[in-house]
Formats: sequence, C-alpha cells, structure tokens
Amino acid sequence: MAIRKHFNDRDLLEYARCSLRQPHVVAYSRQPDEILAEEAVRGTLIGVFNRPDDEIGLVPSLKEIAKWVEDSWPNVEAAGVIRARLARFLNGPALTVTRHLHELLIRYSPCQPITPYTLSFSRASVGGEYTVVVDRREPDLSKLLILRIRPPGTLHKPDVVNLIRWLHLQTFEGRTPPQIDTLNYCCENGEEWRERILDEKAVRPSITALIEYLVSCANVPVPGMHCGSCRSHAGHVRRDDGGDGREGDQPRKPGAGDQDGPRRREAGIAVGNVVVQYADPVRNVDMAFVASLDLLERDVRPLPGSFVHRKEVDPRLTGLKVMMTSDGAAGPREGDEIALYESVALMRHRPTGHVYLAFCQTMDLLMMEQRDPKKYPMWLMDHPVKRTELKIHVARVKSKPAGKDDREWLEWLPETPAGDRVFDSIAYFLLRRQVISEAMYGQG
Repeated sequence: MAIRKHFNDRDLLEYARCSLRQPHVVAYSRQPDEILAEEAVRGTLIGVFNRPDDEIGLVPSLKEIAKWVEDSWPNVEAAGVIRARLARFLNGPALTVTRHLHELLIRYSPCQPITPYTLSFSRASVGGEYTVVVDRREPDLSKLLILRIRPPGTLHKPDVVNLIRWLHLQTFEGRTPPQIDTLNYCCENGEEWRERILDEKAVRPSITALIEYLVSCANVPVPGMHCGSCRSHAGHVRRDDGGDGREGDQPRKPGAGDQDGPRRREAGIAVGNVVVQYADPVRNVDMAFVASLDLLERDVRPLPGSFVHRKEVDPRLTGLKVMMTSDGAAGPREGDEIALYESVALMRHRPTGHVYLAFCQTMDLLMMEQRDPKKYPMWLMDHPVKRTELKIHVARVKSKPAGKDDREWLEWLPETPAGDRVFDSIAYFLLRRQVISEAMYGQG
C-alpha cells in the first residue's frame, strides 16, 4: 500500500498557515460561521438544480432559499457544528444570508452544479468541488465565473484554492476556453470581488512546485510540545466525534489538555471526546509503534508471487544481444520470467508479534509503466535517479511462502487511517535505519 498522494484543495490552505502542517495529516479547520455559510450556499445551489429544467434559470424566492438553507443541516452536522449553534444561526444570521443569496442569484445565474474535480500533476493529484455561474447583466454569457464563498475580512488576493480551480476549468474547457474569472462572495455582508488570472504559464509551475514539495519533503522537524504555544497550532491534531456535545442528559467534558473547551462550546463547535496529539508533519508516524519494531533482515531478493512471463521485449532492450552461457541463453527474450517486486526488509512488531515485509518495484516493472521510448530513453532508465522512483509497499506476512508463485502469503494493509499509520511508521523506521533513502521515502 502506497502513501496517499491525493490532496483536497481546501486542505492546502493549512500549509499557508504553517509550513509544518501538511495537508494530508490534518484537514483544514473552519470556524462554525464559515461552515454554516458554505453549507447554506451549497444547499441553495443543490436546490436550484433539483428544480425542473425550465425553472433552473429562474430566480428562486426568499422562501425557497430559506427552506434550502434549513435543509442543509445534515452536512452542517457532519462538519462538527452542534444543533444548538445551527438553531441560533437560523433564528438570526440565516435571514441575512438568505437575503444576500437571493441578491446573488438575481445578478448571477448558475450554469454548472457543484461538481467534483481532480487535477493531476506529475506525482500527486488535487481534488475538490466548485460551481460555475454567469453574470445575467452581461450581454455575452461566454464569460464564466467560478463561485468561491469567502468569510468576512478575507484579503482580496488569489489563494491556492482559486488558482487550482481556475487551472482545472481552464484545462477542462479545451485549447480555446472562454474568459474565466473567480467570483469571491461573502454571504454575511454581501461583499463580492472578482479575480482574473491572465496566464496559465504563470500558475501551473508554481502549483506543481508546491505539490512536489508536499509529496517529497522529509527533512521537516517533527513538531513537539513547543507547538502548543504556536497560534497556528502547527502540529496539533484534534479529533472530534461530531456529536451534539452531550452524553445522555449530561454535557460531555472536554478531554485532558483541551484548554479551548469553553471557547469551543461558546463558538458552537462540537466538543465531544477531544484527543490532542502531535504528529509528524509529513507522515502520520506513531513513534511508540516505531520503537517496538525489530529489523529481522534486509536482504534484496525477488518477491514470491510477483513472477510473470515477459509478453514482449521492450524496444529499449532490443540492442542487448542474447548470449549463450553454460546455463543456457542469457538476455532479454519473449517469455522470460521476471519479478515485478523485490524485498527490502523484514520487521517484527514486538507487542503484537506481527511480521511486516517492505518491498519495492523492480526496474522491469518501472519500464513496463514508463514505456514511451521518447520520454523515457534507455540512458535515462539506466540513470541512478530512476532507482529513487521505485515505490515502496508494506504488507503483513501471514505465512511462509509455499513457492515462488504463492500469492496468498502476504496480506495488504487496510485502506484505513490505521493502515496508513502503520505504513508511515514503518517507512519512517526504515529511513532512520538507512534501509531506504530520503528520495525513496518520499516515493512511498
């Protein structure tokens, strides 16, 4: 199982708060007012596109918008806002938000519902969702506006979320897209402003560099207790149960070390069972798990169960002649048996007795994935830098392999946060033991 290389566009804002707070460790935290405003707009846009086709372009009434805002409760609750906070919102600020949304829909017409997207880069992908509107006052409706809901007091300048969404729509529309701008709108006070990006060549390199850094960096110091005094809470990881803050008829008490409990209850954020811990900024490393690992062996050998027969000879290998040796013919031939993976290290976790195997791709598998001889010539595949692209995987050993074709002796780690934590901890253990390099650690 490889480490997740997909980021949510909004979680990238955590990196802007503090360079130690990586987006695939902690999700972007939002204030209750921001959650309520975004979900109100989301519910309204969903309601607009749920109407009959001939009514989608019509401006909804205030009563319809108020109902859609009230029906957004499930998503608000899932985001961690308690019902009492929503009730206060519906009895007061929701009236202002409804009026501003009505004014927004008078001036702008939604032309695309809230649609998820994924923008791929060389070593990672970024995803999220956005909606597109057009200005009813413009005679030419070819100008598209990406709607972005912003909280009050936001600086009037583009951020990474606006740039990525603009880049996706610019790419999605083809070679000659219409003019695309970003419409920033604040539901609380009705403020709006537009952002125009003139050149894709000025956006893509900077976004690509940021994503590359987030995927590969490994030299960032692990935050500790000193992060408790940081206003950005760089290494702080909070986990809420998303409940209503009550257990039976008694309100729950915040967990130990939760100094913000009264403030969070006043703000309307569900306190629940708060767990405070400090995490590796790049990997979700469990240092207790790392301390309990023993390195049993670090031999490199073909992995049983990964043998296949070569269906065709790679064109880049045709220059290598088949030579006759005492053991027979040697050289690349069709039908040769090759291994797709090779072992790296064998470890045992003392408390549980589980044995884990770390293994990586072979160059044969990498050449099968990178088949284009123009993009990946043989001189490049022979370069040592290509060894750093071999992905690391980790699996639990169930039994001794019955033979080289046995595929049942390994059990993949589950695609869950617990499985990710085991993988990240083992990768960090191998890095400290110098079994893998920092480049391979970033490729895990």
